[in-house]
Amino acid sequence: MNYKSNIFFHREQELFLFDPTKHVKRPTSDQKEFEALIAPFIADIKCSLNETAMALRELHAKNPPHHFLSRFDSMFFNGKFIGILKDTLGVDYFDVNSEGRTYMKLGKYTVFFKKVDSNLNPRNLRTQSTDRIDAQYARISETPSPIVFIGYKPMRGNWSVMDGLYAIYNDKERSKRWVSDLFVIEHIEAINKQVIIDNLISTVDTEQPRIKVRKETVQAM
Repeated sequence: MNYKSNIFFHREQELFLFDPTKHVKRPTSDQKEFEALIAPFIADIKCSLNETAMALRELHAKNPPHHFLSRFDSMFFNGKFIGILKDTLGVDYFDVNSEGRTYMKLGKYTVFFKKVDSNLNPRNLRTQSTDRIDAQYARISETPSPIVFIGYKPMRGNWSVMDGLYAIYNDKERSKRWVSDLFVIEHIEAINKQVIIDNLISTVDTEQPRIKVRKETVQAM
């Protein structure tokens, strides 16, 4: 039996995955642009994560441990979380691609939600589809848009506590990657809003009445 060399095999696989007659390169991303787009949704994402964790706890409380498969928690959590987020934001923000993956439409971006590992990589089983996503390629039949993952990182053994929430962009073909900490962005946004409020308050002249009452003249009879 003849075996292909690893180099030849991987090169042939790349050509198959990214055949230019079937696939097109997605546009590049802009980290600051995406951060500005996702910032208004961070609070809703966090609330949806918390609600999902509560649902998972209730499920475990009502069933013995042997009723759950080893990967049940992660599969249940992701599906339930996306469903709750849909209810919160509205289904118009979401769509399903040709592979059956639910994604959020945010400006020019396609946004997937996934648990991430210690290296902040999405916990995906490797398939031809995930290889295309990692290299930022789309099928010819799709409208190409940059893909960003919102990655949540629960504390080990405790889905109720999130160690991190990140926006992650990968383009392995171009060796380009960026990661934004959404907890930090939310904190900065809160500080900026408080500064604006403080500035508005400081411009109000507290010595003058805020409502002016017009004096009426009483004519003598």
